[in-house]
Amino acid sequence: MGGQERRYPKLVPGKTVTTDEFQRKVAERAARGLADVAAVFIAAREVLLEELRDEQSVKVPGMGQFTLSLKGKLDDDQRLVTQTVRLKVNFRPEPGLAEGLNADLGFEYVGE
Repeated sequence: MGGQERRYPKLVPGKTVTTDEFQRKVAERAARGLADVAAVFIAAREVLLEELRDEQSVKVPGMGQFTLSLKGKLDDDQRLVTQTVRLKVNFRPEPGLAEGLNADLGFEYVGE
């Protein structure tokens, strides 16, 4: 196309926030102790696993929904080859989560 190079936006990821940092920030904003927040995260994980194991989808208010899916291969008789089955956890964010990000989004040019 006229010799013009196409350019596309790309995210440049920052550092990963550790569990301790995340829980500390939640504790500060919720005016709760760090031990209380850590206990809630542990309990939430246990409940999430329990519900997903029972083949339930789990909606977390203000965040999104967790669901399960399976991937696998079929043999020549169109039967599922059990050794190839993989369970996948899917997360679909609530629209408000992305909208909250877009509200304060800023861009800068980063060279190639």
